[in-house]
Amino acid sequence: MSPTSSAYYLGLFVCVTCMFFFINDASAETITVQTDGTGDYTSIRDAVNAANPGDVISVGSGEYYEYQIAVQDQNLKIVGAGIDATYVNAYDSILFRVYSNGVEISGFSLNKDSNARAVHVNYEAEDATVNNVKIYSTDNYGIYVEGTGFTLKNSIVGVESYYQQSYGLYLNSNSQSSTVEDNTFQGNGIYIESDQNQITGNTISEPGNHGISVQGSNNQISGNTIANSGDWSINLYGEGNTLESNTVTDSPVNEDTS
Repeated sequence: MSPTSSAYYLGLFVCVTCMFFFINDASAETITVQTDGTGDYTSIRDAVNAANPGDVISVGSGEYYEYQIAVQDQNLKIVGAGIDATYVNAYDSILFRVYSNGVEISGFSLNKDSNARAVHVNYEAEDATVNNVKIYSTDNYGIYVEGTGFTLKNSIVGVESYYQQSYGLYLNSNSQSSTVEDNTFQGNGIYIESDQNQITGNTISEPGNHGISVQGSNNQISGNTIANSGDWSINLYGEGNTLESNTVTDSPVNEDTS
């Protein structure tokens, strides 16, 4: 094949690839939800059920009461107007249940007027993200994660004077390689059964039990501040776990690698 032919086919490949990504991006839609009926829907659940993979659900300010929101589409973004602007309460025992990969939930206050699990990430759902949310009550665990690659960041888990489970975040044995970063936990802590997680820069105040309880291996626990635990500030089991630059007051660390 001549150099000219090679250049031609390379150029054709690049053009087709670019067209594929353009069409893919163009197919994603933004679906709006407003309490006053000015959006596409008045219910977050209805909007999610109508969405396609890659869509954005933009939820306006106000207060929403929802039956369980089952998120089935990959790479769906469900975005509120912000903490203390968009409030979502549950009629069921679970508010958001994530079944698919790459889902992001951000910009909400949850469970101000209900006792439910705010987010449940199923085992088949990889790389889910919860960002910039406030969970008032952590009844039945605020967030329960079975899927791998989960991220929780810039969020408030637990609000004073609301009911708190001992652990606001539960990473079960399947949920390895999660990142929990720059969050505030009030009245509850973090429970980790899985391996290779990064728990960094969190503030944990007055957890009813342990601030951070680690049952898995090769977890990095660094830069966290834990105060006034009901039991150990950090209760550490398993092998290969690393503690670095954590600040602990009023309760000790229990480290047992047996």
